[in-house]
Amino acid sequence: MIEKKEPRDINPGQKNEAFRKCEDTKPSHSKILFSEIKTDQENIVFTQFKGYTNDSCHLYIQTTGRQIYATDLNTARERLGVSSFAYLPQFSRFPGGGVKDDGVIYHNVTSPTTVNLFQVIDEMRGQKLRAMTERINHYRRIGDNALKNELKAKLPYITHTGTFDPRRKIECLRHPSFTYQLDIDKVADPQGLLAKIVKDEQLDVLFGSVSTSGNGVKCLLFFKDIMFKRDQWTPEEYRDIYHQLTDVLGEYFQQKYGITIDSQMKSICQPFFLFHSSTLFVNPKYSKWI
Repeated sequence: MIEKKEPRDINPGQKNEAFRKCEDTKPSHSKILFSEIKTDQENIVFTQFKGYTNDSCHLYIQTTGRQIYATDLNTARERLGVSSFAYLPQFSRFPGGGVKDDGVIYHNVTSPTTVNLFQVIDEMRGQKLRAMTERINHYRRIGDNALKNELKAKLPYITHTGTFDPRRKIECLRHPSFTYQLDIDKVADPQGLLAKIVKDEQLDVLFGSVSTSGNGVKCLLFFKDIMFKRDQWTPEEYRDIYHQLTDVLGEYFQQKYGITIDSQMKSICQPFFLFHSSTLFVNPKYSKWI
């Protein structure tokens, strides 16, 4: 077990080891005060601010408390060896796109902001995306795919495997999150399938929902094994491991569930379009924050 130590306030005049490891521990979110960030006696930065992000660090939480910790990869790995800790992935969130004057649908690939898992869950469970999601579902039901696709392009999205800056391009990978967008379409019983997937002991499902199509499932998975494969990742190495992971997952779902997953998720910068889901499943590890 990891010995619990009393926290102490950071002295703003002195950059401790945690600051040096993480490069810039002060988050970009304007609402958090520098005084709200602290460090324990092992120089691990922590805060109670739910919107904390720092894609120079790896984040994790203690599932029995209300702290977000920011530290280096090795320390994060060590903590994940204890059942009372859980990884907190970060993503790049891009604003919605639209339709150009010539009718071409486009998606924004610049101006990302870094968000953590809690912020993604809050946005999907909140009301902000509800009206747009309902309109998309309406045009899907009446068979107007053109309007459906136009509206879908206006939805914000995250990059499902980590953060990218300044553009959504493979070579712009900034920070891996070791997560994966599971996308399954055209199933007879999506709610039943989702119930099986979230209980599958071979998968670590962070959140999941029936998709906006009404006949599919979308989940975000975490793969701790990938986190332990390398100390550093080049964009090419990270791309290659996701190609391999997609092949393994594709075979697994064919054999166990008799279904085909969307192989486009092998792309590390594939968009995960956010949508409203009032019945979003959230892993119980994060229940104290939701």
